Amino acid sequence: MTKQILDLTLDEFGYKGIINLPVWNEFTSDSNDVYEVDFGGDINSPLLSELIDTYDFIVSNQEEIKNVILQELFEEYSGFQAKYCDDEDDEFMPDLTCVNDLKPLISLARVHILDVIKDGIGYFGFEFNCSWDEEHGFGVMLFKNEVVALGGSDSSFLSWIANDHLNESSDTKWNNSFIKDEV
Repeated sequence: MTKQILDLTLDEFGYKGIINLPVWNEFTSDSNDVYEVDFGGDINSPLLSELIDTYDFIVSNQEEIKNVILQELFEEYSGFQAKYCDDEDDEFMPDLTCVNDLKPLISLARVHILDVIKDGIGYFGFEFNCSWDEEHGFGVMLFKNEVVALGGSDSSFLSWIANDHLNESSDTKWNNSFIKDEV
């Protein structure tokens, strides 16, 4: 069943709307369960039926997607600490003991649905505000429930990342600096 895309508009940069994702509400106090969503990633593209299907997929699987994002960030967090922090930055990137320790550190800003399509579903990204990089934020790109890339907010919407993943064999994985490592 197709979900209605709330407040869908077309501007000079492409289609935009609102997506209702209450599972992220506990991470920010001002969202009211709704977040910006844009279609096409870093290019202006038409609103394809696959992008609407991807919107539906995100809404229908939001709890699982949230858990995948948080688990991957939790596992990679020490690498982000090494990149962004020194000994005086404990308040911005404190050590974590569990996934729930991420709640005060990130808040969802927007969702990007890219026009890079695989098996009828587009790649998509979640862009976050984060305590450790207020200027660039944190971003994660996914295909269905698989994390494709973690990094600055741009890793949530750059089409080349999705295209590279689409064209890669299944024996590679992106790390947080966009370098492929053999698994």
